[in-house]
Amino acid sequence: MFENIRRRATTSIFYRFLRNFLLKMRFNKLSFSQFGEDMELQKWLPEKSGKYIDIGSGEPIRGSNTYFLYKRGWNGILVDGIKSNYIFNKIFRRKDIAIHALINEAYDNVKFWQFDAYEYSTMNAEIAKELIEKGNIKLKKIGILRTSPLRDVSFQMDPLSPT
Repeated sequence: MFENIRRRATTSIFYRFLRNFLLKMRFNKLSFSQFGEDMELQKWLPEKSGKYIDIGSGEPIRGSNTYFLYKRGWNGILVDGIKSNYIFNKIFRRKDIAIHALINEAYDNVKFWQFDAYEYSTMNAEIAKELIEKGNIKLKKIGILRTSPLRDVSFQMDPLSPT
């Protein structure tokens, strides 16, 4: 019984992602990012290959600031605290390294508030409290996630490989 519930939930998440991706491709062919940040990056990063680290990467395509670089031939590291984003990044961005963690100054286990609109998810208690009090965004769950310093995450890129 629980296996069927889990399978239906996973299928529902996948179809929601696929629907959002197809809508994005149909109505906005120029930008993948939330507010057009990738369009600005294209002006400053004309190279056909390179490396990136995307902290709080979100979904692999919709809302992504690095997907246009990925399509151009770049690759890098995608770090996200949301488990479904991590899974989708592993599936759809195979040239990238996906990490399910948070970035902080040191190794630690921290409380992480995941909201229904994942872009609002945070490890900051004050921000989470404010969002909950306003009531505009639904709290999905509170969990404990590990944190890593950025310097350790960046070592996962091969420094000897050409960019």
